[in-house]
Amino acid sequence: MAEEIDPFAEATPEELAAQKETEAAAAAKKKEAKAKEVGKSTLVLAVKPADSEIDLDKLEAKIRELKIDGLLWGKSQRQEMCFGLFQLQMGAVVTDDVSIDDLQETLESWEDEVQSTEVIAFQKI
Repeated sequence: MAEEIDPFAEATPEELAAQKETEAAAAAKKKEAKAKEVGKSTLVLAVKPADSEIDLDKLEAKIRELKIDGLLWGKSQRQEMCFGLFQLQMGAVVTDDVSIDDLQETLESWEDEVQSTEVIAFQKI
């Protein structure tokens, strides 16, 4: 006959230890799952060309070729600054582990094409 379980009986030390291990493992698993959740942000980056002769279509294509984990380029538009000079405004979604400063430094290292970059909008999602 099967062993009957007494719901009012006290647990043995072995059962208590096993229960604590199970609870600790569940808590660790929950904490690990929470740590894996990475926040995201949206940003709009203004890329100012070095001069009015820069082809913004080619510059945009070059920027979109940048492959950085956690970076997804969105829409772009040309915004007139002054005297027929346009800047490229590009939207992107980034995870929190992507360094926006590193992205800007990379773009600004293209001195022949990019004068400067500026974060116009940045919002956590």
